[in-house]
Amino acid sequence: MARLKHNQRVVKSVPDRAGNVYSKTAGGAGQRTKAAVRYMDKHEENQLYAPDQTGEVKEVNRYEAEERVDNTSSKYQQHVVFTTELKSGEAYVDEREYAQQVADSVRGVRPDADIYAVSVHTDKEGEGHIHAHVTFGTDTTIRREELNQFREEAYQHERHIREHGQDREHSPEVRDWMRERSEQERAQQEAARQLRGRQQDELDHGR
Repeated sequence: MARLKHNQRVVKSVPDRAGNVYSKTAGGAGQRTKAAVRYMDKHEENQLYAPDQTGEVKEVNRYEAEERVDNTSSKYQQHVVFTTELKSGEAYVDEREYAQQVADSVRGVRPDADIYAVSVHTDKEGEGHIHAHVTFGTDTTIRREELNQFREEAYQHERHIREHGQDREHSPEVRDWMRERSEQERAQQEAARQLRGRQQDELDHGR
């Protein structure tokens, strides 16, 4: 991959088992895309979103997303990941808002895009980076210059998350998020303390 500019973030097309970064609808792409939707859903652990006729994203379940795949008229289908450099524990993210930004970015670059599902993935332990998955169909394949535009959009998503999190620092949602993060950290610290205690007991008994 070419070196990213300062105003770009990694955007990855997830390849299929054959190494193709897109699949032809006529060649059975639907099964691959529905498998991607199931991965994005993660047994209902992650909320899926999809734009309605007005372009506003709404919550959808896996079966509704799969129905969108079945009903698509697009010739090509792909699974793309928009990344950020933000760790999950570093910033609060409004998932619906982020999903809306991703959907708008895809359609801004590719107005012909038929978006099946968007999901926001964060690591509950706070170690992984905030990123978003999107599956969509297009009439033609994604060109290199369009991928560069996606990378610039990904950078703007990251900036918005940073700034939005600061603006809403004292909002109820952020306070709840911070409290949950604090509880998780305390639980991790207590688990580590207990593990060290057990290890020390085993050493003592072994002497």
